[in-house]
Parts: sequence; structure tokens; C-alpha cells
Amino acid sequence: MSRLLPKTAEQERETFAQRLNAALAAADIPPSATELQRQFNALSPQQPVTVHAARKWLIGESIPTQQRLQNLSTWLKVSPNWLRFGDDSEDIGGKAMSVDEQLLLRSFRRLPVRERQKLLELVQTMARGRGER
Repeated sequence: MSRLLPKTAEQERETFAQRLNAALAAADIPPSATELQRQFNALSPQQPVTVHAARKWLIGESIPTQQRLQNLSTWLKVSPNWLRFGDDSEDIGGKAMSVDEQLLLRSFRRLPVRERQKLLELVQTMARGRGER
């Protein structure tokens, strides 16, 4: 029987950085410490961060405080639990969605209705071509 080993602190910081960078990409925000610091501070002036702190988040050297994590997740439209731990309550048929599936869904939801319909038709056509429905 295999056991899941707890992540090391370094692994937790690295996977947090991966999720933060993915969420920034999904929101069309450049993965720049300067840009992250500027936009974060504009939205959350009571909890300002330095460029150095933002850089550490992006490269996996540190994880923000709980309040800053909450502000980041609200701004990036992701759940705080997903951003911090990679967990999310969203699932499909009892299976947790992968990061790619979550980002696809978030991006899809940002599209206008007409573009959503076109994308859905394209995906369904592609799936039928593979013998799936």
C-alpha cells in the first residue's frame, strides 16, 4: 500500500509558485514581479508588497501571508485553497479537476456567450473525431 508523503516546505513553495504563475497567465497578467507588485498594491493598498516579495512568490522562495493570499485569490479569481494548496472543491464526475482543466474553465467563463458557444462546438467536434461524446 502506497502512502502519500508530506511535501517539504521547498516543494510547497515551488508548487505555490507554479499555481500563481498559472493563475496570472490565465488572467493575462505578465509573470513579472514589478507588474504583480504594482497591480496587487493598486487593489490592496492596506497590504502593500515590495517587488522583492512578489519576486519571491513567483520563483517559489516564499508563500504570502494568509491575508495577502486571500487578496491574491480574489484578484485572480481562484479559490484561496487552490492557490495555496492546489486543492479545489470543483470536480467533474467525482474526479478533481487538473490545474489545466481549472484554468480552461476559468478562461472559458471569461468569454462572451457567442465565443463560448463556438469553443464548445469546436471541442465537441474534436471529441467526436476521437470517438468520444
